[in-house]
Amino acid sequence: ARDSLGNTVLHLLVLQEEASHVSSMYDLIMSLVTEKLQPSLDCITNNDGYTPLKLAVAEGQMEMFNYLVEKQKKTYWRMGTISYCTYDLTSIDTWDDQKSVLDIITKSRDTKVHKFIDSKPVKELLQHKWISFANKYFFMWIVSYSLYIMIFTVASLHRPLKPVPYGVFGEHVVKIQKTLVVSLI
Repeated sequence: ARDSLGNTVLHLLVLQEEASHVSSMYDLIMSLVTEKLQPSLDCITNNDGYTPLKLAVAEGQMEMFNYLVEKQKKTYWRMGTISYCTYDLTSIDTWDDQKSVLDIITKSRDTKVHKFIDSKPVKELLQHKWISFANKYFFMWIVSYSLYIMIFTVASLHRPLKPVPYGVFGEHVVKIQKTLVVSLI
């Protein structure tokens, strides 16, 4: 069931302020649904294109976002305090979705939303993207820009100049650029 804005019960739970009660209510609703339908229930979008996870980011609900990410986390093994887990990143970062979590964070003007960059899966994703793609292009851009600035500076310092006849600009010595023909002779 949806309201007029396309929100399901899970969307409405995300909009609530009291996270402790919301998480227990969320668990109760998910326990009533068969395991086969649970993943698809989390993927239902409202009229704005937000799933409950994306809505939590758009509204700045950090506790609810962390809770929903933990629900999607898969733990493969655990030994004491050490565990091996994976996160489902399809809603956090996607190529074809213009409303992924990263897009919501970068396009928002709300400072509460910008704090999501410090959350564990987002921070690790950005670090992995930096190492895999961005740092190579960034350093390539820096080298090419520095080379451009050096060539431009050297060309400006060594351009051919000739002095302006004395008295045209008062008692100051002024130089103007020589014409191309005069410079090449």
